[in-house]
Amino acid sequence: MSNSVLWFVNKIRGKLNYQRTDGQVIYFDHKGVAKTVYCPFTAEYEITKQLVSKISKLGVDILIYPTAWCRATRESIAYGDQCGVEVISLKDFMEKYAS
Repeated sequence: MSNSVLWFVNKIRGKLNYQRTDGQVIYFDHKGVAKTVYCPFTAEYEITKQLVSKISKLGVDILIYPTAWCRATRESIAYGDQCGVEVISLKDFMEKYAS
């Protein structure tokens, strides 16, 4: 498992039924619906429209970002809405999916 997703796995352990991968994608189940989450590399500290475009091609449902070291542009959030990728902060993700 990539070290850059370890922080996310530590947050969801015991709260979500998930599957780890060797890459940046985590699979989990939410109320009987399979979901995929992309965890950005530290070099992807700015969530841009280009990053959302890249991960939408992977079939990812959700792009999370920790607000401590990362930020999402308004353009990336709006573009995510257009292409079916939910761009969401870690805090909001935890409240919505892991509470």
